[in-house]
Amino acid sequence: RGGTTDKIYEGATAALSSLALSSNGQWVATGGESGTLVLFDRQTKQIVHRLTGHKGTVRVVVFDPQNQWLLSGGDDGQIIQWSLSSGAKQHTWSTTAPVWALAIGADGKQLANSNGNEITLRFINSDQTPPLPPLKGHQDKVSSLAYDPTGKWLASGSYDRTIRLWQVDNGTLLRTLQGHADKVQNVLF
Repeated sequence: RGGTTDKIYEGATAALSSLALSSNGQWVATGGESGTLVLFDRQTKQIVHRLTGHKGTVRVVVFDPQNQWLLSGGDDGQIIQWSLSSGAKQHTWSTTAPVWALAIGADGKQLANSNGNEITLRFINSDQTPPLPPLKGHQDKVSSLAYDPTGKWLASGSYDRTIRLWQVDNGTLLRTLQGHADKVQNVLF
């Protein structure tokens, strides 16, 4: 409302399905049906990197809290960590289903991802087995995840019309919030 367009980027050859802004406001990342992410510098209004590596739609893009890298997840079941400075892949995790949601803990060390109606918690920069079994309870696709600022809790929103609050260190379900008339598509702390 009342704003003006700063810059219009053209040239996307497929629909965009994800967008993220870094916490310092410097970077904008987009992903879409082409399996490509595009990283923009918000100050210069220029494309910095085109990041290729997904096969299929990129569903979610998130920046790390220190603005050094970003994560992407998509229909191919891959989660890819990308360097912001070089655009290089730093790490790839394979999951068993399309990735619909990602969240990074406030310390930048823990990652939550959704695969269908389950949530996996894992350590970033580690190939070790996730420390906890998958978080289960949702009856439909988990569409959104968010850590609280302390990193102690994780909220999950789902197409089952609920929000669930989890204790991160042991995977305990603390509360289920019901009453939404339709699917929950976004949760924030």
